Amino acid sequence: MNVGADVPLTAFQELRNRNSNTDTAQKNIQVHTLIKDTISSQNFLSDLHNSIANSPLISELCRQITSSPIFVQLISTLVSSKITHCEKQIEKLQLTVDELDNTATELYEYVDQLEMRYNELEQYNKRKNLIIHGIPETLNEHTDKIAMDIAKWIGHSLDEKSIYASHRLPTSNKNIPRPIVVGFLRYSDRQAIIKNRQKLRTHQRYKNVFINEHLSSFNNQLFQYARQNLNKRGIQTRNGNIFYIDSNNEKHRIQSFSDIDKLTRTQHTG
Repeated sequence: MNVGADVPLTAFQELRNRNSNTDTAQKNIQVHTLIKDTISSQNFLSDLHNSIANSPLISELCRQITSSPIFVQLISTLVSSKITHCEKQIEKLQLTVDELDNTATELYEYVDQLEMRYNELEQYNKRKNLIIHGIPETLNEHTDKIAMDIAKWIGHSLDEKSIYASHRLPTSNKNIPRPIVVGFLRYSDRQAIIKNRQKLRTHQRYKNVFINEHLSSFNNQLFQYARQNLNKRGIQTRNGNIFYIDSNNEKHRIQSFSDIDKLTRTQHTG
């Protein structure tokens, strides 16, 4: 009967063990769920972040990492690579800048040549003209007749057919008479008057009259600048060209403002 008694006891134990295993599995599931819910909660993550941030662990890790030869070598390699890249870019940019500088220099030189050529053409177109200063203005005046009368006192015969145009020029100085520009048909008439203009000093009416060449805009600027900075008595014009005779009787042609500046420095040092 002991055998019969053992059979129900064994079945009971198996049932109890099965229930125990089921309870354990359910508990494991519950624990797993609880852990999952806990670590995924916003409060847990916030507390974890604050704990790590306030812990010396991070500082220690940073200290160890930054003092590591491997880390230092890695940073050095990265920095060197970036520097090399930047240097290559700078070299390319410098080449571009140099090319642009060369192009700009060529353009400046070309513009200077064009301006010089334009000035030469403008001066050539004025080669037969003269400017008369100091003639008082009168109502209904005839500038052609003024020019012919001046030529007569100089000793050169002119008629109205010798002059293709004459008129007063505008001036910013309202205290002096406007100058008269006279355009001659023949260059020889112009030359005869300019060469003998000093004869006007002997005539009472024209003793304060001055006759000059008709300079281009640029040459006139040079002429005025030269008169402001150099000895006026040494400044001359001939066929639109400007010259300066220094104290040693040496003639210098003036073609730019820098020419005048150089002569000014030489004059002061001398």
